Amino acid sequence: MTVLTRHLALLRYLAADLLRAQVFFLPALVFLAVLGMLNSGDPGPPLSAYQGTALVLYPVAAALTMVICNAEDPIQRQVTLVTARGWGRVLAALVTLAVLALLTLIALALLVPLVVNPRPQPPSLLLAGALAHLGSGLLGVALGLLCARPLLHRPVHAVSTILLGVVLVIFLGRIPPIGNLMTLLEGADGTHALGRLTLNVTLSAGLLAATVALVHALGRTRL
Repeated sequence: MTVLTRHLALLRYLAADLLRAQVFFLPALVFLAVLGMLNSGDPGPPLSAYQGTALVLYPVAAALTMVICNAEDPIQRQVTLVTARGWGRVLAALVTLAVLALLTLIALALLVPLVVNPRPQPPSLLLAGALAHLGSGLLGVALGLLCARPLLHRPVHAVSTILLGVVLVIFLGRIPPIGNLMTLLEGADGTHALGRLTLNVTLSAGLLAATVALVHALGRTRL
């Protein structure tokens, strides 16, 4: 089997196990509820709705990543580690699954305002919304990895860390990649903010890569 074939097989197994456990239901439900509230009645320009969902996506992505990483019980995880031949391969599949789940939520967040408000919109508006959600969501995935096993084992510690991450973002004010979203997602089409939103995504992707490296190193000593 090639590396890609093994990765896809492990990804399918983890996705099936996640669907059986149904632990993803609560974070997804919270996001869908917020999405519905922001788009009820006349939500106005899509960028206004994107502001709310992009901010909410940060803690939702963190919680969703945490439950994805913790879907297996510890004994079954040991079996998976042996079968996959290493923590690195399992971690790569978990991160891939978390990012795929994130992209699904982003697609919903982008399309629902366009369906509710079906007026012609410039492509730059959709691109600005996608970049805003991606920057927020990737940072949430990084936070979720830090809150899951093998770093944190108790749910109360994991949830407290996610809440601390949200409070920290509020405390930092307009510091990117999340603090400046409210300012950037203003205007008619978002063209003015595309450059800075791209920097936000780059920063979040870099932080996620660093987090994956840290979790991989610490996980090898804790599993």
